[in-house]
Order: sequence, then C-alpha cells, then structure tokens
Amino acid sequence: MTEMGNTLQQQLLDILGQEVACIEELFDVLHREQEALALRDADALEAVVAEKQTMIGRLERLQRDRLALMDEGDYGHDNDGMAALVAAAPEALSGDLTAAWRQFEERLEQCQFQNQINGQVLDATARQTRQALSLLLGGGGTDTELYNRDGAKTAPSGTRSYAKV
Repeated sequence: MTEMGNTLQQQLLDILGQEVACIEELFDVLHREQEALALRDADALEAVVAEKQTMIGRLERLQRDRLALMDEGDYGHDNDGMAALVAAAPEALSGDLTAAWRQFEERLEQCQFQNQINGQVLDATARQTRQALSLLLGGGGTDTELYNRDGAKTAPSGTRSYAKV
C-alpha cells in the first residue's frame, strides 16, 4: 500500500467519524422535532427544522468529500466500493474503517426511521386539522370519516356549519 493510499484511507476514516457525529446530532434534532410536533409547538418546530436543514447541509458536504476521496482512489460509491477500500487498507486501519462504516450505516438507518415517524406524526396532525376544519365548515368535506355502530364508514349528514367564518 502506498503512502497516498494510507493517507486517503485515514482521511476517509476521519470523514466517516465526522459523518457519524453529525448523524448523531441529527438524530437528537429529529427527536426534538418529534416532541415539537407532538406538542404542536410552532416556534419550537420552526427552530428545530432550521437546525435540521443545517445538519443535512453539513452531511451533504461531508458526503461529497467522502465520495471525492473514494473517486480519488478509484473506488465505487456503494458498499462494494467501501469493501474494496477496506480490503486494500493496512490491517491496523481496516478494522477501524469497517467499524466506522457500520456505525455510519446504523446511525443513518436510525435517522431515516425517526424521520419516517416524524412524517407520520405530521400527516396525522394535518389529517386531524383538515377533519376539524371540515366539521367546522359544514362537515361536507371528504376528509371527515364517521363510523356507525358496526364500524362501517358513513358520510356525514347535512351541511350544517358549526362556526362562522
């Protein structure tokens, strides 16, 4: 292995460490986003969304740096490329690279899962808001779902408005 290769692999290890740290921060931000959504705290949500966008921008820059290094070493951008890079690394560095890559993938998966949860909370809140508005404006909206004694969906009866607009 050449000195340049060792340097490339060490640089990649450093970037992976930065990516993992950034992803862990993003995970914390996603938890705060979920709390803000659950509390319907618009101010907290606005702040956390701005922080999330900053973290995502940082992750994108780190990813570009990582991919540029992999290009420099003529490695693919996928798991096979990472496996080839690890295989070419000195033994002392290959274990650290493998561990960092696994940690990166695991933390990224956790963030993706938390983001999906947040999306579901947001969708449910939006649906509830549409249903409440539909009821207040006469109940004729298609978003209002009512059920009879048997659990079957029924259309809302009448177009009576419960609020003045």
